Amino acid sequence: MLIGIIGRVNTGKSSFFKATTLAKVDISNKVFSTLKPNHGIGYLNIKCPDREFNTECNPATGFCYKGNRFIPIDIIDVPGLMENSHLGAGLGNSFLNALLDADILVQVVDVSGLTNSRGETAQHYNPGNDILMIEKELDEWFFGLCKRKWDALQKLKSEGDAKVEIFAKTFGHKISEEKIKEIAKKKNPETDLRGFSKELRRAAKPMIIAANKIDIPGADYTLSMLQRTFQQYPMIACSAEAELTLKESAKQQLIDYIPGENRFRTIAPLKDNQKDTVLYLSSFLKKYDSTGVQEVLNKAVAGRQLIRAIGYVIKTETPEEKAFFDALNEIGIETKTKELQIFPGGMKKGDWDVGLAMDAVKLSQSVDAIVLLTGDGDYIPMIDFLKNTHGTQVEVMAFGRSASARIKEAADEFTDLADNKKFLIPSKRPQGFGRKRAYDE
Repeated sequence: MLIGIIGRVNTGKSSFFKATTLAKVDISNKVFSTLKPNHGIGYLNIKCPDREFNTECNPATGFCYKGNRFIPIDIIDVPGLMENSHLGAGLGNSFLNALLDADILVQVVDVSGLTNSRGETAQHYNPGNDILMIEKELDEWFFGLCKRKWDALQKLKSEGDAKVEIFAKTFGHKISEEKIKEIAKKKNPETDLRGFSKELRRAAKPMIIAANKIDIPGADYTLSMLQRTFQQYPMIACSAEAELTLKESAKQQLIDYIPGENRFRTIAPLKDNQKDTVLYLSSFLKKYDSTGVQEVLNKAVAGRQLIRAIGYVIKTETPEEKAFFDALNEIGIETKTKELQIFPGGMKKGDWDVGLAMDAVKLSQSVDAIVLLTGDGDYIPMIDFLKNTHGTQVEVMAFGRSASARIKEAADEFTDLADNKKFLIPSKRPQGFGRKRAYDE
């Protein structure tokens, strides 16, 4: 998954980016301090289940610290946008195109009201103007992308549903074919291409507002005003500068701090000016409960949406299998079936290895993560391809004792079904029938 950080000039974007990644970037209050997109790795913070299972966590990616699991995530910070960026003003069109692979956007807004639309010092500036400007630039940019694709289809003399079908298959940009078709039914691109492209942009590039510089007097009032006006966007109060100071102090081993928490602990002697900073940060966290920066990242990827679930099955004509296939369909799992092949001599064969791999590669173009329910090590080359070529997160769920050790290492995350009974279907066998197990495997 890729998070894109956007905003107008001089809102604290670079500070926010550095606070999430600790990457070396230029931070200043001059206009256009960022001249090209910056890439870095940030971390989501979730509670690690290691304590629940009384075991030490050793994740394939990221790390664990004091019961907190930090999962790496790609972040890109594009230079400040301005009016008519979609037309190329200030190299804005190239900056916007850097967001093509972004799954979600975080707009950093200066809620202090002390800088205007040009990034210059001001008093009582309304940052709602910046949100409207960014909305307009994103919509115009996406309209241009859609228009070029739609005009190309006009030349092919495609019509009606056929044109939408081709558009959906070839548009890409992190939005599924199914979603494009769904939007086309509500906003017909033939008659309302602009309305269609706007809905497409909202689906492809959802946005969160990071209300930065919340610690400056008057910012609380401005934030409440923005929340009433822009209810369509999640809005989180934050101070990138406070988070950056905390992380850099932790890196220097002056304090012990876990991103997202509302406290830290001093672990080394401090100079007088450092003591003043620590007192200020303690007061800030007491008032706001966190710096808000980690909350923005966690919110950006919260509530993953299931796009498609596929079950790959082999038909053997046994009486029980039809009921099982019907049950899969009833809970929304699409089933793909193959007949069991029986060769002379009695040898039997039935597998979905190639079909599953082809589907995974196709789906990786429009999803952030693929979850495989298999412990078969033969899928390791496919996992490596999806991760390294398409940047897709690949998770594996299987029974640990029978799963390949190498597939556990290759996956971004491995879930042992034997330790997570909530994923299993309780047995409906009568007590005393067959093996006495609470769950069937």
